[in-house]
Amino acid sequence: MFPQASSIKIAVLAELYRQRKPETETHRPVHMQSSDLVADSDIMGGLTPGITQITLRDLATMMLAVSDNSATNVLIDRWAWKTSTR
Repeated sequence: MFPQASSIKIAVLAELYRQRKPETETHRPVHMQSSDLVADSDIMGGLTPGITQITLRDLATMMLAVSDNSATNVLIDRWAWKTSTR
């Protein structure tokens, strides 16, 4: 038996790329808000809310490379499932 841990991040990445269209490439900037940050996000915690813009691709990279939970939350809450055609 293994703990689930951050396995949802793989599904979030798959959905990000499934929905990718030329007009919404992963280079689209997202404005960071203070409500996006969670306590254990080392990299995202160093960004300036309301000013910093970060791309969807950067969020996906941080989500997987350093397991940043704030990046994951932004992709889930403000992009991936909101643009779904389901």
